[in-house]
Amino acid sequence: MRNVSYVALLGSIVIACSDPGGGGGGVSVDATADGMDVSFVDVGGDVATPGDVAGACTNGERRCAGQVAQQCVNGAFQDLFECPSTQICEAGACRASEVTNTETSDTSDVIVPPDPCLGKECGPDGLGGSCGTCDFPDACSPQGQCVQGCTPDCTGKECGSDLCGGTCGSCGAFEQCVQGQCEQTEVCDCAGAVCGLDNCGNSCGTCTGQTTCSGGRCVSIAQGGTCVDLIDCIYDQTLGCFLEPDEPSFQACVDACYAASSDTGIAEFEAYLGCLQGCPEPDGDPNTTADDLAYDRCAYQNCSDEEAFCVLETSGANTCFGIVDCYSACADGDDACVIACYEGGSPAAQAAIWGISNCLSVECPSGDDLCIDAALQDQCLDHLIACENN
Repeated sequence: MRNVSYVALLGSIVIACSDPGGGGGGVSVDATADGMDVSFVDVGGDVATPGDVAGACTNGERRCAGQVAQQCVNGAFQDLFECPSTQICEAGACRASEVTNTETSDTSDVIVPPDPCLGKECGPDGLGGSCGTCDFPDACSPQGQCVQGCTPDCTGKECGSDLCGGTCGSCGAFEQCVQGQCEQTEVCDCAGAVCGLDNCGNSCGTCTGQTTCSGGRCVSIAQGGTCVDLIDCIYDQTLGCFLEPDEPSFQACVDACYAASSDTGIAEFEAYLGCLQGCPEPDGDPNTTADDLAYDRCAYQNCSDEEAFCVLETSGANTCFGIVDCYSACADGDDACVIACYEGGSPAAQAAIWGISNCLSVECPSGDDLCIDAALQDQCLDHLIACENN
């Protein structure tokens, strides 16, 4: 058995390598958070109402503040006018200082200001208050009268307000409403692609003949037709057969993918797919992860050999630890160097190191060194032994 320091190096190298084949190498961690119901909390004590506030009053009520007549507007007294020195302020009005006809209670000398809301049922009263509001959908006219609600008008408009509280329509993605018209807010761009979709979801073109779209380019499928090509043809998220609208179209697409593949590619694909079908199928619920972990463990324990043969198209004579030595000399980000190191190993060496990589990506997704060391001596030990023997 290799010394511990070399085992740790092996773990750190393979855990850093992403898994292009995916079988058992990728673990999705779905974190959910319970929504918090935030409500107002009664912290005790009485809630103040307008009637409880010192100085609050009833709209229209009048009083005197010395010689100043006041009237209640929106629950607060406001000054109206000041009585002249020859009169006194009483009950919000100016009266003569001496009433000469007490028997008849003559009040002809009392000055009573006009009601600011006289003849009005809505709108401002001119003193900072209101004469009332109208029930929807009626509106208040400039004359202070409630008139019948407006008639919606969307003439010449495809979006925006109908001037009566409604809308004339909404705009689509990458559009905004400008003066009643939908205008594009993002420039649709294929960014050099000749096939596939642009950033607005529009087609950039289609591939013809013995070509297929890959990364916005039409690439030949007349030669090669590898296992990875077949996987991409069927399962690719943007171009694969799963985008077909119905079962007949899907099956026709799959048949075309098979027709474009080599016999070797088909054999490797079916061996890998057949192995994965023997694993317990996840239920697809992101809130349950035990079934996902069971599937991933089954995949790396049983199908890493088939995956390596599918993903790595060529092989050499290097040993498993020879692949590790080669990979450790690659510059950061030099993917071509990494793949060349993998493909320089023998098929058995490729399968062994692929198994270690898949195992560590499942058991130690965070890449923690202590976890890697423990896993290489436990869950991944069989693959490590295979690596030492090849």
